[in-house]
Amino acid sequence: MRSSGQYRRTDAQPDPDAALRPRVALAAPVLGTAPAVTGHHIQSSLFSIGMMLAMLVLAVLALLIFFYMSFFGIRERRFLDVAVFLLLCSLWCLTDSGLYQIYGRDTAAGSVVSFYAFMTMPIPMVHFVRNTVSGRLRLVPDVCIALFCANALAQGAAYRLLGVPFIAMLPLSGRLRLVPDVCIALFCANALAQGAAYRLLGVPFIA
Repeated sequence: MRSSGQYRRTDAQPDPDAALRPRVALAAPVLGTAPAVTGHHIQSSLFSIGMMLAMLVLAVLALLIFFYMSFFGIRERRFLDVAVFLLLCSLWCLTDSGLYQIYGRDTAAGSVVSFYAFMTMPIPMVHFVRNTVSGRLRLVPDVCIALFCANALAQGAAYRLLGVPFIAMLPLSGRLRLVPDVCIALFCANALAQGAAYRLLGVPFIA
């Protein structure tokens, strides 16, 4: 700063809280024509696009198998569970991708759909486990499905009525996703234990 014909330099004081603030890495901007920039974005997302297409193809195959078996009177609902799970996964990958955030028509609605897909994604796989076990063991998957449905409804109500952003409630959904993983692991351990017990008795066992 200039004062009375002389230059005066004012040194900035160090910020003691600078080390505590989270650092955000920003990607370098991409400059060029619209087709070139679009091509660059597509090339950088080829892996995600390939995964989404693979899940869609597998979902269609699972649906075809389910309808084919149903045509002959065999109701194998686990193929339907797999198809719904893959469709939800592909929907979540699409709405959560950078391509949709850049080129999507309504990114705000896409973000809401992405959170709902993330919250309901475990339901078909837990239903798959429910269709695998029988008897009282089905109570545990039923409780897990009820928890996931209640979580989606509660978060939707909090978002609509109270204005709570979904991103603030994301840790709750992440912790709830551990529940079916633990249940599936326990069911597998139980099936392996039963198989080992039957083999010790010399009885054939099919899980």
